Amino acid sequence: MKQILKEYCENNTLARLEYIHCAIQELYLLNGLNVDKDMLFQALEYVEDLREPYLKERRMNNVAVFK
Repeated sequence: MKQILKEYCENNTLARLEYIHCAIQELYLLNGLNVDKDMLFQALEYVEDLREPYLKERRMNNVAVFK
């Protein structure tokens, strides 16, 4: 499964951002490591800012399909 995800992410920017977002979110929620939660939260916000245009484009394409 990890190999399939890795191959998919290699050619897909949104998939990369989703992967990074998920990893940071897991660290933030678990906080099992000695990690600065403020720094992780800021990193999440940065990734969300970067992925927003891709999500908007996806939503626009989905709306166009249903018209």
